[in-house]
Amino acid sequence: MKFVRSAASAVIALAVAGCSSEPSANDMLEALYSNQNFAATLLMVVGMSGATRSNAQVEAEVAKLKASGVVEKSGCAAAQNAPGYVCDFKWGSKQPSGGTNWGQPMKARFFKSGSAWAVEI
Repeated sequence: MKFVRSAASAVIALAVAGCSSEPSANDMLEALYSNQNFAATLLMVVGMSGATRSNAQVEAEVAKLKASGVVEKSGCAAAQNAPGYVCDFKWGSKQPSGGTNWGQPMKARFFKSGSAWAVEI
C-alpha cells in the first residue's frame, strides 16, 4: 500500500512539474507559427523581394520558411502579472548552404492555451 501511495505521489509531482516548466525551443517555434501576427510577418518577408507572385507561390514560400525555421532560446523567466513565461529568443531560417539566417533578438510571453503553447508578441 505504501508503494502505491509513493508511486501515485511521484506521478502527481511529475505532472505538476511538467505543467509549470517553461517552453522548449520547439514549443516556442510551434507557438510562433500558430500566431496570426507572426504569420503576417512571414508573409511580409516573402513579399519584400519585390517580385510579383501568385497566392500559391506566396503560400509555397511561407511553407519553405516554416519548414526551415528554428528558434534559438536565450532564456525564460516567469511572467509578472500574467500566466506563462517571458522568453528571449531569435527565430532563424536554415539555409541550403548549411548556415542559419538569424533575425533580430525578440522577447515574447509564452503561455499554455489548452494543451499547446501560445505566444503574445
